[in-house]
Amino acid sequence: MTKLALVTVPDKRLRQVSQPVAKWDKKARKLVLDMVEILEAQNDPSGIGLAAIQVGVAKRIFLMRPRNKIAVVINPVVVKVADGKKEDKRKILEGCLSLPGYYAAVRRGGKVRLKYQTVEVADLKKGEGELMEKMREFKGLAAKIVQHEMDHLEGKLFVDEAVRQKQKLYRLKGKEWEEVEI
Repeated sequence: MTKLALVTVPDKRLRQVSQPVAKWDKKARKLVLDMVEILEAQNDPSGIGLAAIQVGVAKRIFLMRPRNKIAVVINPVVVKVADGKKEDKRKILEGCLSLPGYYAAVRRGGKVRLKYQTVEVADLKKGEGELMEKMREFKGLAAKIVQHEMDHLEGKLFVDEAVRQKQKLYRLKGKEWEEVEI
């Protein structure tokens, strides 16, 4: 069981810029496994992304789960962001595990090309797992997750993007939505 916990607003660590993972060692492997445990435990709402800074560690690592399988992203570099298909240009309500209950209609690029390192979660759970270099294009929801998590690595929250886009912020209270000031 991990000793790490989810960091929430107004914790100042969320505003830190994360540093590259210089060494893939036992400590880095443990961090990723702890992050997997934390992400898998999220159920209200269930999480689809988690950056290391969200557990208080300023390293350039995030997990994403656009479907059921968790992918590990280490030392990511955005190569290109594009609008993608017309339907990907719409705004969708975006939330964050570090700002529970709050959502905003943030517009994100529909496609992102990302260069990064990765490791298979199943291998890590077996005590194995070496880093692999990847270059991949993410589309739709996966692209939106990548952009949200990349913001975390730069010390930004989705509400910063909502303010920049002049979007409204909503809070889900029980089953009711209410508009709140940013």
